[in-house]
Amino acid sequence: TMETFVAVVIAYIGVVLSSTDPDLANSNVGQDLLLKEWMDSSNFSKWAQGWISSDLDAAEIESYIPFPDYVSMLNPNITDMIRNATIMNITNACTLAVEGETDKFCVTAEENDLTDKVSDPPFPVVLCHSPQDELIPYALAPNASSSENLTEFNLFGITASGSHAEAALFCFFPMVLPFTVYSMGPSAIEQVPIESCAAAPTDAPGATPTEAPPPTEGPGTPTEAPPPTEARPTMQTSTGYRGSTSFFIVALVSFVWNVVTWY
Repeated sequence: TMETFVAVVIAYIGVVLSSTDPDLANSNVGQDLLLKEWMDSSNFSKWAQGWISSDLDAAEIESYIPFPDYVSMLNPNITDMIRNATIMNITNACTLAVEGETDKFCVTAEENDLTDKVSDPPFPVVLCHSPQDELIPYALAPNASSSENLTEFNLFGITASGSHAEAALFCFFPMVLPFTVYSMGPSAIEQVPIESCAAAPTDAPGATPTEAPPPTEGPGTPTEAPPPTEARPTMQTSTGYRGSTSFFIVALVSFVWNVVTWY
């Protein structure tokens, strides 16, 4: 479920930002994202780093996570700072950092912030983010006009809207549309020589018609010659058909998955 996914991701992020890298500013200074009780290597059920570094799958990791309050695994000083910033409509939660409690964590967060790189990427990036997203503030998203490599995804003029979960299905489209006729346009229809098909005859397209053999001499009625064989034309084939079908199937499965998750 989506809840399982979020919980496992939180476990991963918690491990990464909890004294597992001595080069991070918040390492070993009491400002880990994970609470100390979830970093106990003597007790595997309380050792989040052990879950992540093992070959456990998501369902097995989920069995160790405290549901439904999985956020309780995290440092309350940090989660309270983020919650208060959300309530106060502050984009950068670290403006509320408290020295000795969250300041070093904020240094780590800012040193690993990829906002600048996403705002001006060296390759094309498609953005899809609902203005009503309650989990990830829309104000944190890069401005599509900040770089020629950034574009905001739209489907026939429609852009993402609604809650985080409601926009999830719509924002799934950009990952599959490049493989469909929608993105291929007129170039999806091309001339394909018929002999490229498995059952193609040996005569090449555009060849001179085959001459009929002369009538057979002998007793009885002369044998009629067969009519000349016409050159076979090329055949129009849509290279996007398979992609279009796959797109429909993937979209349908994704829709069902989201409905089951929401309800």
